[in-house]
Amino acid sequence: MRRDLLNSKYNQYKANMHTHSTVSDGLKTPEELRDMYMAEGYSIIAYTDHEKFVRHNELSNESFLALNGFEMGFDESNPNKSTWETYVCHINFVALSPDIENHPNDDNPTFVREYSSECINSMIRRGREKGFFVTHNHPTWSLENYPIYMSYEGHNALELINYVSFWCGTNEYNTGIYDDLLRSGKRLIAVAGDDNHNLVPDSFGAYTVILSENLEYRNVARSLEEGQCYVSEGPEIKELYVEDGKIKVKCSPAKHIHFSSNSRYAQTFFNENGGLITEAEYEILPEVKYMRVTIIDDHNRHACSRGYFIDELLGE
Repeated sequence: MRRDLLNSKYNQYKANMHTHSTVSDGLKTPEELRDMYMAEGYSIIAYTDHEKFVRHNELSNESFLALNGFEMGFDESNPNKSTWETYVCHINFVALSPDIENHPNDDNPTFVREYSSECINSMIRRGREKGFFVTHNHPTWSLENYPIYMSYEGHNALELINYVSFWCGTNEYNTGIYDDLLRSGKRLIAVAGDDNHNLVPDSFGAYTVILSENLEYRNVARSLEEGQCYVSEGPEIKELYVEDGKIKVKCSPAKHIHFSSNSRYAQTFFNENGGLITEAEYEILPEVKYMRVTIIDDHNRHACSRGYFIDELLGE
């Protein structure tokens, strides 16, 4: 019996889950961002301007969805460190309904922001309680090491790829961090975005593909919560499913297809005669905690599934 991990009945929509406009420190207006991203085949933008929760429902139409959100920063205060050495934590909050009007702290005037796990986790909890999808952004650029990123609790997702960070000289391809979190049992979804401000050519580099029945706001938000999505720099995951005790993937032409898990139980598939492949399968061992799939094309661009835990894979 086949079990779809990515719902084959849904449409696939290309989404930039992290962007900045003239509402904060970006150079493009929200309208300009919509038009330029639609011209590149995108259907969704999460508007996540710094510190300002502004709704953009008027930008949505039958071909485009504006998700309403904001990015919140927590900065270490340390007089013994330069600005370039301090730890920071940036969190995206994306409203799960177009009707949410208020910043989650609007009714919390006593909130005191500080760079601590206790404070950040309290904000994550408040965001979730107020109906927001919460993502931990660019931990590598933020200089957050293992004890720090492992201390965060309750968020929905990790930003697996952040495109503008590459322009800043940071390798923001966070599969190692993602595996640390998954191995500990944190069931986090993987998302990606440009984090574009358009000060440099920082658009169209990393995106999230969201599978949804249509572009209705709540349906897309529900798909995000359920993890009906994958991240990409270019390759496509066309089908991902379980059948006959194996995890199977069909994709755009790839140089490598890699299956990985919480252990050394992993395998890379490729064409032994040269050329590219478009599908692969790998047996699911019941003792693994989770498995995930990575597609690498002939330009070394990646597409990554989220981690699927064994109960999801075997339907337990």
